[in-house]
Amino acid sequence: MESQDIISKMDAFPDIFNVPKEYGDHWTEVYNGIVSKMRQEAAGLPMTTAQTVLIERIAYTYVSLRFREHDGSLSATAEKDGNSRFLSMVQEFNRMLTNNDDKLREKMLLEVQSIVVEVVSLIKDDKERQSLRQLVAQRFAEADL
Repeated sequence: MESQDIISKMDAFPDIFNVPKEYGDHWTEVYNGIVSKMRQEAAGLPMTTAQTVLIERIAYTYVSLRFREHDGSLSATAEKDGNSRFLSMVQEFNRMLTNNDDKLREKMLLEVQSIVVEVVSLIKDDKERQSLRQLVAQRFAEADL
């Protein structure tokens, strides 16, 4: 399922993704802005449902921490724990995206390899074909691919 399909389905349940009413309009806007921005940044990436939900969790955790900092209800220990939890979620999200980058890169390289093999096989002269194979292999090695 495409990431936009997942997001569309999640948008169909607005009560799931929101902040408590006592946070007020300002923090609701901040939350919605963070979710929107992160979704824009992730647009086009193949994301799992967990990654999409993690966007909401990251935004909620951040807004909750900031709200509690501003209203004075956050102890130093709770702030430290909250910041650690927030950073952990961001690191996990980035790790998940990096894993997708590696998968996309591998898929693309396999497609490129298939194209190169197909085109090189069209060369009838054995010597020319072998020379081109060596040159392509050398250039890919130089590019660390």
